[in-house]
Amino acid sequence: MAGPQTRSWALAPAPLWAPCASSPLHERRRPLERRATAKATKATRSTKATFLTHLAVLVKLFWSKLDRSTSTSTAAPVPRRSRRAFRRDFRRRGCGVVQIPEKRISGLRSVAAQYLRKELETPGSLPLPPTSLFETDLDDEDEDERKRKEGEGSFRRAGGLNVAFPQSMSWHWATDRNTLEAFPAEEVLRSLPEHFALVAASLVVANGDCSEEAAKFHLDFGPPKIPRSATATALLPLFPSQFPHEGHLEVQPWDANEMVTHRYETGKAIVFDGKLSHRTQPFHIQSFSRGGAPPVRVLASMSFALLPSHAPWRNAVKQAPSFCEEQRRIEDVSKDLEAEQEVAKLLKMYEDVPIKSP
Repeated sequence: MAGPQTRSWALAPAPLWAPCASSPLHERRRPLERRATAKATKATRSTKATFLTHLAVLVKLFWSKLDRSTSTSTAAPVPRRSRRAFRRDFRRRGCGVVQIPEKRISGLRSVAAQYLRKELETPGSLPLPPTSLFETDLDDEDEDERKRKEGEGSFRRAGGLNVAFPQSMSWHWATDRNTLEAFPAEEVLRSLPEHFALVAASLVVANGDCSEEAAKFHLDFGPPKIPRSATATALLPLFPSQFPHEGHLEVQPWDANEMVTHRYETGKAIVFDGKLSHRTQPFHIQSFSRGGAPPVRVLASMSFALLPSHAPWRNAVKQAPSFCEEQRRIEDVSKDLEAEQEVAKLLKMYEDVPIKSP
């Protein structure tokens, strides 16, 4: 008879390399494990940060490409909400759009209407519309603006600036400071880079057709000495209040391979670099007729320039047709004042020097 069976427990032998929890070797491995775990966690976080950084860069590049794609040859310049955005367009594309308040436009229309009425009474003047064309614009002007503009503007008429313009266009330059102040130059200067100044303003009047052959691409400030971003021109439609489907402005932005068309709208002035190629879109003057009055097309043109005292292009800008006589006179007066100040400094210096008797 077999004896009682005894239960045997088979225990797996512990590996030689696994130390006991209370052994000194295990205590030494704990800091190593902590450092390894911390290093692995740090590497994981670094990988995530690197991934997010790369993702942010890719998103930024995508949006920049998308922004550039909107500035292709089919995209005309549009008003921007911020000054920074306008300056980016002006620097990259060579053109932008500035919003002009209606109050400022009505004041300029009033001055232009008074001058054009006077031109109607002058023999040989342009066949401009009768007074009734401007009555609605004058009625919208408030009393303060009317009092400020009660003096008639002073203009000097000139023919075509060069062969790039049709013979049916004429320029009427503002010849005194009060007339220059009627133009909304301040609104444009707020958007342009700092230290720009208004150097000329005029009314561009067309009373005839502008054919495809007559309208040529040109630069407003073409002399080679004048660099980019040193001059600018702003064009603002005055009459009629709503332009037809033709007679707008065609420009060639620097970031585009083709020509784009800026459509003139009330309250929107297109501002472009003096080195940007542009031309008047061909038109038939009859499309500008309104209310049975003789058709006419009137724009307000303002020229701006960056003219520091040391700029080598100062003389080149002054010789440009857009630099008015009044500004030349102001420059001459400032030169005389500077010369007088230099003479006064010299006299003061010699007065301060003690005279030694022989």
